[in-house]
Amino acid sequence: EQDNDDDVEGETLYYKEAGMLLDHIEIFMNLIVKGNYKEASYVAACSPKGVLRNMETLLKFKALKQSFNEGISPWLCHCKVLAETAREAPFIPNKLISLECAKAACSKNHIKFLYKWIAEERLTCFDEMAQLAERLNAVDLAEFIYRKANGHYEVASYLLQADRLIGSISHKI
Repeated sequence: EQDNDDDVEGETLYYKEAGMLLDHIEIFMNLIVKGNYKEASYVAACSPKGVLRNMETLLKFKALKQSFNEGISPWLCHCKVLAETAREAPFIPNKLISLECAKAACSKNHIKFLYKWIAEERLTCFDEMAQLAERLNAVDLAEFIYRKANGHYEVASYLLQADRLIGSISHKI
């Protein structure tokens, strides 16, 4: 008889949790429809069990083309919220989401956000992210990301290349 009671309690808890998750998703979707992107972003970032802290949600924000009242795109806004809430959530974005956040910051000339997120360990650092910084000629940032990613060989290689480049420029001047 006790096993039956445990099953019923477990099933009830399961349905309550499922209902809570569905309610949260519905709130998020309603905010998106109304154009309240910043609020929707916080709802997603703080979603129970991180159910909305995923690439699908990030791509939903990336696809939004409407202007945003803070002067940043919904895509960058969501990346900013993901990074700001990463340690408290606690869900540090994986490599794929971290790279997408880095691209959002770099494509919108908000590289200062990327510096901050990396310094505060709110994104996952890896070589491809450092290579993105390299392509922007953000030498300090690329080196910083390589160091955070424990890419010591890459740091040395990059610094040698950067020094060679600087040397050839000053030689021509």
